[in-house]
Formats: sequence, C-alpha cells, structure tokens
Amino acid sequence: MKDMRKFFVSLVVAAFATLTASAQMLEDVPFNGLIVDSSGKPYAKVKITIPGNEKRTTTDKNGRFGLTNLPDDVILNLSHKNIDDLKVPVSGRKSLKIIIDNGALVDAQRSQELEDMGFNYVRKREQSTSSGYISGEELRRTNHTDLEAALLSRVSSLVRVDGRLQFRGFYSVNAVPKTLLMVDGMEVPDFSGVNVQEVESVTINKDGTSAYGLRGFAGVIEVKLRSL
Repeated sequence: MKDMRKFFVSLVVAAFATLTASAQMLEDVPFNGLIVDSSGKPYAKVKITIPGNEKRTTTDKNGRFGLTNLPDDVILNLSHKNIDDLKVPVSGRKSLKIIIDNGALVDAQRSQELEDMGFNYVRKREQSTSSGYISGEELRRTNHTDLEAALLSRVSSLVRVDGRLQFRGFYSVNAVPKTLLMVDGMEVPDFSGVNVQEVESVTINKDGTSAYGLRGFAGVIEVKLRSL
C-alpha cells in the first residue's frame, strides 16, 4: 500500500510538471509600443512589420501598437506616408516609446509604464499572414544551429507539442491533425536531422496548401536545402 501511495504521488507530480511546462510554453508575452513626435503628437496608421516574421500591426489614433512574443533580436520596420522605412531594433526590450520628427528617428526607449499595462494596452494587437518566407540567412542570424529552435524563435504561431512542431489552434488532446513537415519535397517526422547551415529557405503556410490536400490541412512547413 505504501508503494502504491508513492507511485500515485509520483504520477500527480509528473502530471503537474507537464501541465506547468505546457502552460509556460504557450504563455504569451506582450510587447507594447508608442510612436509620437517630439511634441507628443501621436503618429496614427504607422505600419509595423518584421523581416522574416509573419507579424504585422498598425498604430491606432493614439500612436499605440501591440505585438506578442517578439524574439529579442528582431527589428521593427516602420512605414508611413511621412516615414520612409525606419528600422528600430528591439534589443530584448518589452516595450518601446519611439519619437520621430520629420521622418527621422529621434529616440527609442523602453517604457515601464507601457509594460505595466500588459495586454490591456491595445485591443487589436496584431495581424498575422497565413503564409510567409524565411531565408536561411535570417535563420542563421538567430544563432541557433538547430532548425526547430530557430523556427520557434521566428514564427510566433509555432509551438512544440509532444516533441513535434505544431501551429497554434490545430492541436488538441489527441494531437490531431499534424502540421505537415517537408524537406526538399519529402515528408519528415521532424527537423532534428537538419542543421540551420544547410537551409536555403523555409516557406510557412499556416492554412495549408492545396498541393498537399488533406495532409496539409493543419499547415505546412517546407524546407529547401542549399545546393552543395
């Protein structure tokens, strides 16, 4: 009986640890931004995009914008009728107050006030395209040698479930259906055998593609390797 009790307690602890790990893996982290000029006047309708990432958003009438789960090394591209493609590094910060005058960047600093507002800062945080292209060079800049780790750092909608890459919204308790993983036209169970140095490009399609029929229903990740 004592051994059975120990076994039961071990199962409970293991289950709790698994649930905690899963919760941490799926926990979203807000990034809040504000774009104004030197007088404090907000910049509305500024488009914010990220190279090699599916995320994009636009500032509201108060100059506010929000994104989620940004890698530390991303660069925000800002475009507006009065702004000519400005680039602002995030550099690990969780918020930015950006000041722009005459189309030029004046300052970009972390703001504790913006961070404290969390997800309540803006109602519409971001939009995500259903497909995207990531070059091998962009993946190598993540400093990950493992392809899956590099992809997880770049694609916000991608998570690892039961050791397998999966797009958010397509997995369940039964982990069905599976996101389709392809390398040079061949289906693979994972990317464990692929080094980032070997990758020429990765094409992401969260909504699947007719080229793969029902196999691609839960999204497709296509890897093209570099020619030797």
